[in-house]
Amino acid sequence: MIYKLLKSAIVITIIVTIFCGFSDSYVSHTIDNIVHVVAIGIDTCDDNENNMKVSFQFVDVSSVGEDSSGEGESTIMTSINATTINKAINLMNSYIGKQLNFSHCKVIVISEEFAKDGIATEISNFINNQEIRPSTNLIISTCDANTYIKNSNPNIEKLVTNYYDTFDLTSNFTGYSDDMCIGKFYNDLFNYSYSNTAILGRLLQEPSSEAPSQEGEQGSSSEESGASSNASQMGGTGGSSQETGQQSSSQGASEGQSSQGGQSHGEGQNQQQPQGNSQSSNQGGDSEGILLDDGSSLEISGKRKTANVGIAVFKNDKYVGELSEIDSICHLLVTNNIDSFIISIPMENYTDNLLDINVSPVSKSKIKVDISSEYPTISIYISCGAKILSIDTESNYSNPDVLKEISDKTRDYLKMHMETYLNKTSKKYKSDIADFGKYALNKFLTINDWRNYDWNSKYENANFDINIDVNVTSSLLFLGEE
Repeated sequence: MIYKLLKSAIVITIIVTIFCGFSDSYVSHTIDNIVHVVAIGIDTCDDNENNMKVSFQFVDVSSVGEDSSGEGESTIMTSINATTINKAINLMNSYIGKQLNFSHCKVIVISEEFAKDGIATEISNFINNQEIRPSTNLIISTCDANTYIKNSNPNIEKLVTNYYDTFDLTSNFTGYSDDMCIGKFYNDLFNYSYSNTAILGRLLQEPSSEAPSQEGEQGSSSEESGASSNASQMGGTGGSSQETGQQSSSQGASEGQSSQGGQSHGEGQNQQQPQGNSQSSNQGGDSEGILLDDGSSLEISGKRKTANVGIAVFKNDKYVGELSEIDSICHLLVTNNIDSFIISIPMENYTDNLLDINVSPVSKSKIKVDISSEYPTISIYISCGAKILSIDTESNYSNPDVLKEISDKTRDYLKMHMETYLNKTSKKYKSDIADFGKYALNKFLTINDWRNYDWNSKYENANFDINIDVNVTSSLLFLGEE
């Protein structure tokens, strides 16, 4: 009897499972009814100051298969004007006829023009979306976010998702930019004394007006017209435009753009700095000249027309300015987020008057804050080891006097730029992005005492005592003749 009841229960369970599995209530999320977003861009809208232009980048799945050329994925860029992020997503769902999925979104790009008015609402919307990962990279672009994404062509990777994954890998050994994701940015919005930063993205080459921005672009004018009409009928909040094709190096070259304040910087891993700047290697391709901090020209090559060089500085949630690559190195030194970096030290009576040094911090920075005076005094001690990379047959790197001279030059060079970086963040931007306030917090008994001290206003007039110790050693591969 028990055996029959057990058998009946198993049969009924199987029938119910099959019935539920193949009923109308079953929903299957497949490539036929969803589309994966790999990048999001946000720009200001010229037509309506209350609207924003939201751009979505998708992978063209029709280009992935056995017949693909192997040159990389084709991508589709679609833009829409809306009042909010969620409204833009809803309109785009209706426009493309599929549901947007953000589980593969790797990067969010916001133009500096939009970020100047604050991005707390947008970041909160992204965090509340369960499909968007907190580890998604946050980039502030000096150009339009739409333009930045269209010109971010992978140099090596075939998959655009793998390409975006590399954005945060080089900061530890170049120091040209900081690693920032939306999760950390959101958490830091609630820090009373600390100000946020983000990756700074730059457009190295301006696309030619005569050539299409993407290879294989299909009927852009008709697509834009039709899309704008369709989106206008969906709630009346704005228009949409679509550009389809493989991102490639067919974009025309033009003069390199200088960034805010007349500064522009080279690609993080493909550049060679002049005197007083950091450097790295260069790759082949279509060359384009851009400007560095000292106004000298830098040749950069490759089909990628964007570079993440520098740090975007925020005051609360509003973008207030940028840091150059050498400023970024100083920032990462203070915050202990760098493993090594290369700088070129001006040296008299040396080949090209420059000496390449590979510098590595040997311990974490030591920071103390004294609030006994009207304005705080921030003491910073940094200890670094360094190795000589350049070779000069006329120099004897085994000579202690020669090594001491190079050590002193390296120390003075780093101290000079450290002072520039600290004065820029305190006096110019009035933003404590290094979180010095946490070192003063333990000097107050209650949180009200801390808030009454008003660290943010005090930091604007803070004094800095900088001590940097550099010990340069020879690589011992080549020694000068005795």
